[in-house]
Amino acid sequence: MPTLTVTERDAAGAMELLASAAEDPQLLIVLTDEEITALAGRDSLTLTGSPYLDQEGVDETAHASAALRSLIARGLVVTADEGMEEEGEVIIGEATARAVQIDRPIAGLLMLHSTASAVVHVTRQVSEQLTRLVLHVETDGGVLEEFVSADGFHRFSVPTRSAAVERLARYIDPGAVAGDEGGRSATAPVAALDSGEGELGGELADTRTLSVLTAASADEASQATIFATSGAVYAMDTPEEGEAEATVNGLSAAELRTMLAEVLDRSSRAPSA
Repeated sequence: MPTLTVTERDAAGAMELLASAAEDPQLLIVLTDEEITALAGRDSLTLTGSPYLDQEGVDETAHASAALRSLIARGLVVTADEGMEEEGEVIIGEATARAVQIDRPIAGLLMLHSTASAVVHVTRQVSEQLTRLVLHVETDGGVLEEFVSADGFHRFSVPTRSAAVERLARYIDPGAVAGDEGGRSATAPVAALDSGEGELGGELADTRTLSVLTAASADEASQATIFATSGAVYAMDTPEEGEAEATVNGLSAAELRTMLAEVLDRSSRAPSA
């Protein structure tokens, strides 16, 4: 399994990527579960998920080996010394000879993927399809966005902070059903919400897009469940185990974006000393 080692070249690639942040970011690259495993190890997929490799009957080792051969063939991984750039000093980890060298932008991307100060991710279910939108957040506000499709393709881009909020909001509320005004706030038994009983449970039973928003940093972690029905958006702090009741809040479009911006703000704060 590859060990995390970050060189000056890796860091330069990461800084170049963050400097390219845009309101309408271009797709940087698409990597598969098995390509990321070959480049950074299986543990690098712990938070983002690995839908393809998790399928029953998939030989992870064989697929990762084939993925590495494909990366070499495409020139995204170099094996010959004469084709390698100077790596510079080691910033993180121990200095070891690298048998291969990853394309510089991908090396920077993998650094951001592995060393972000916080991760904000949304797991979204529409019908039977599960996807993820993951933000790897730096303390200076930089964001690497990763969309993970249901079949294990990871699409990377670098939005600005404001664009990241907007893209999260559109992902959570794809039908743009959140209106100009927020809905009511109500508390109900968790069992009733799960079974669709009562007025509030009945409203949530109309959910078309179910999203679980999780934010984790060195200092804190939080989770909320967001329901986009056919006509409104509701947010609920995920109940702790054993809690009998939960409070659900209707969100306007502006309130949804404010909530997401606050999550990103908290996530990008420097860890407490």
